[in-house]
Amino acid sequence: MTRTELKYWIVAGAVLVAGAAWYGSTHPAPDVVPAPQVQRAAPAPAPMPAPDARHQAAARVLANARQLAAFEEDNGALVVRFKPGVLPDMTRAQLHQLVSAIADADAVLQGTARGIYCYGPDGRQVAKASPFTGVSVSYE
Repeated sequence: MTRTELKYWIVAGAVLVAGAAWYGSTHPAPDVVPAPQVQRAAPAPAPMPAPDARHQAAARVLANARQLAAFEEDNGALVVRFKPGVLPDMTRAQLHQLVSAIADADAVLQGTARGIYCYGPDGRQVAKASPFTGVSVSYE
């Protein structure tokens, strides 16, 4: 056997072994049964309040907020008009918390978030809540 023939058979053997290894890894033998996977239980999620309890809590939040402001709908958005004397007692952080609570409660009751625009008694916009950008306060 010449040197060229020997190289040919070595290369052919290497190709054959590589092809068999590839085929064996992509096509398991029919009598081979894969080992069963160990099923691990996921940690239990934190219990959510029943839908009725969430709706009742959201309704209570909005009922409390109606003592501070008048609510109306305009083209699918919620418009909140604060009563006189409410805003001077609030800081920006408190107004942000109030508008966030109103937005969260409204989203629970409506089933989806929507735009909320808040105005002071003088008609100026003091805050807004957007389902895309969150709550922003423009109250001074």
